[in-house]
Amino acid sequence: MRRRKAYVTDITAAIAFPTIQGPRSRNLLKALVADADLDGLKRWSFTSGHINGTRVLISRTGVTGELGFELFIPADEAASVWEALMRTGRDFGLKPYGVLAMFTLGLEKAYPAHGIDMDERRTPFHVGLDRWIKFDKGDFVGREALLKVRDKGLDEQWVGLILDGDRPAATDARVLADGEDAGVVTYSDHGYSLGKVLATAHLRLPFAALGTELSIDIDGRPTRAVVAQIPFFDPEGVRLRG
Repeated sequence: MRRRKAYVTDITAAIAFPTIQGPRSRNLLKALVADADLDGLKRWSFTSGHINGTRVLISRTGVTGELGFELFIPADEAASVWEALMRTGRDFGLKPYGVLAMFTLGLEKAYPAHGIDMDERRTPFHVGLDRWIKFDKGDFVGREALLKVRDKGLDEQWVGLILDGDRPAATDARVLADGEDAGVVTYSDHGYSLGKVLATAHLRLPFAALGTELSIDIDGRPTRAVVAQIPFFDPEGVRLRG
């Protein structure tokens, strides 16, 4: 039997990762990248091109719920690419945004985040991602454990909540139903596109039905929360299609 050797090198520190998100992101990049078909690039797909002479790997992905592109570039050339993006972006209303802004947009779209909404204790079934599990494609690590969860079913559900007032709930805040423990908040923040305070939570099934009224302690005061349909914003994904 012939053996082959494989080597893996971690090049994370050598790659910079600027992202361009929003309804004008495609037009902005088209003004900068002449050697890539950005109109024909489908979601979850990659292409490559050049910005100011720097070769850029471009993916039509993002976690903001908007039409968007993520760029993979050599870290030592990131400054010149950033300057080109900001210079050309002036005509498109481009503004820098940070992680917290990205998180609020992700919350509006109910994108589950690892370490916040999901971890080693919960499976893709627990956060509504089971459509990505392909049991008919052979064996894989964790397959038997996932089959057991599928066959047994869940006793909780990851849901969206709309809160009264103007203060988000704390991560890990307990959700109550007439004083009974109903579950736990995973993330809460302002949904600026909607003008409402939003949250995601893992709730026990009796309390996860749409329209269920619950309570969360926020700064010592019980605050009303209602189970809502998710995604909260653009549920049909019109903005993602651009």
